[in-house]
Amino acid sequence: MSKSRLAGVFVAIVTVIVLLGAVAPLLASTSGSQGRTATNASILEPSSHLVDVPDQTGNVTVDAGAESKVVVIDRSHANGFTRAQIQPFVRSLVEAGHEVRFHGSGKQQQFQSKGINRSLRGADALVVIAPQKPFASGEVKGVTDFANRGGRVLMLAEPSRTEVSGGLMSGISVTQVSTELTSIASQFDVAVGTGYLYNMHENANNFQHVYATPPNESQSIEGVERAVFQRATPVAANGSSAEVLLTATNRTRLSTTRANEQYGVAARSGNATVIGDATFLSPSNYATADNEVLIGHAIEFLVTGSKTAKQAPTQTDRGQNVTQRFPQPGSRQTP
Repeated sequence: MSKSRLAGVFVAIVTVIVLLGAVAPLLASTSGSQGRTATNASILEPSSHLVDVPDQTGNVTVDAGAESKVVVIDRSHANGFTRAQIQPFVRSLVEAGHEVRFHGSGKQQQFQSKGINRSLRGADALVVIAPQKPFASGEVKGVTDFANRGGRVLMLAEPSRTEVSGGLMSGISVTQVSTELTSIASQFDVAVGTGYLYNMHENANNFQHVYATPPNESQSIEGVERAVFQRATPVAANGSSAEVLLTATNRTRLSTTRANEQYGVAARSGNATVIGDATFLSPSNYATADNEVLIGHAIEFLVTGSKTAKQAPTQTDRGQNVTQRFPQPGSRQTP
């Protein structure tokens, strides 16, 4: 037998031995999956999962028997949301028999230069979501007066973010985008942060998806044991009239300071409520944990106010004002 033929036989024998070594454990095992046991089989058990998966089922329930109200949603301040992103919230309002109007879009666009005050004349509630353009002083006064007369105001904030635009040819532009709610929220003794909250120990599958719970039993929100905010910023109650409704869970930190504190994420002061997140209204998050219950409470807050009509100045007041500015003939006052 030639040397080349012997070499070929040798290679064939080695190949058979290797194949037998590979399949021997399979041949020795019993049929089916019962005979195969993984060394780390415990990780395949659902009870051993380390990831906390919050419940993602539920429907928003609102008392449909309440009087029909008009809710205005502001879109005139470069607000950081689309209609699709708040669709569950709007749908729930409409299904409960309430009217939703968007200020600053469509036919309302013509009123934008006159501020939001004109839209508030026929409204019972106002929703302001992540405005990126500051409210003018006259608008702040109008919203404050609206709340003082019983109108309900819901403000939703978001943390600041960095936007990069442009390209290599036109140049890259980096812009810091912040929520401009301070001018209004401060009227109700509520402060809104700029950084984002995160929790590396307890979260909803993402360190920025923080859990929020009532601070104590006396300030609990019925049915809301745990909400999930995917992009939250702190909310603080600074006055005696304001109270914190929800706080982030323990070991939550703030991006700007890395401090481990108890951060409020929702507060109420009279007819105004401020929540440091808007993602809980979204189609992908509204049914997570107790978010749908929280949305129901937010809607009920908006539609259960009792706004009084704005008192018009009397004829006497008008006459006094005119007299002070433009004295009548014969008066000794100098214009």
